[in-house]
Amino acid sequence: EGSTTTETVRKSFIEQYFGGENVTTMKCSETEDEAETKSVEKWTQLRCHINTDVRYMQLGLNHGFERKRRENISHPRRNAVYVKTSNVNRLPSYLTINFIQISTKKRTNK
Repeated sequence: EGSTTTETVRKSFIEQYFGGENVTTMKCSETEDEAETKSVEKWTQLRCHINTDVRYMQLGLNHGFERKRRENISHPRRNAVYVKTSNVNRLPSYLTINFIQISTKKRTNK
């Protein structure tokens, strides 16, 4: 019983001081007939995507807030492109940012 209380306190401590919350929206970019889906995602760190176009942290964070992905649809059978947009709903007291470097190396045959 005592360990359950400790785990609950620890979980709420992490969520309170390091946990944030996003409201995400999934929408099919190929058709307007399908309704968008909203959900809430909890996180303990934000991802900052770094590449040659990113010069500021804010721009790198914004790249992580909008993503496109392909999903199979049963009717009609095909791959559809969905756009996932996230908006920060709650920021934590202590913000942890994970910097992710995306590099593409060009191969040269010599």
